[in-house]
Amino acid sequence: MDGMLIIGDSQEHGFIILGTNEYEGIYYWDDSYIFEESTDEENTFYVDRSFTQLVEKI
Repeated sequence: MDGMLIIGDSQEHGFIILGTNEYEGIYYWDDSYIFEESTDEENTFYVDRSFTQLVEKI
């Protein structure tokens, strides 16, 4: 995952990822396939543009 840095994990064993360069933003990587939409090809979901914006929404 070039341009991605794992910055945390979730109770469901997924990962919170900080994207850089062309993937700038915060993402959730559902490596345990908790979401019905998750597949081998698509299991990373965009969360927000920045960590600051994410925290402001909480």
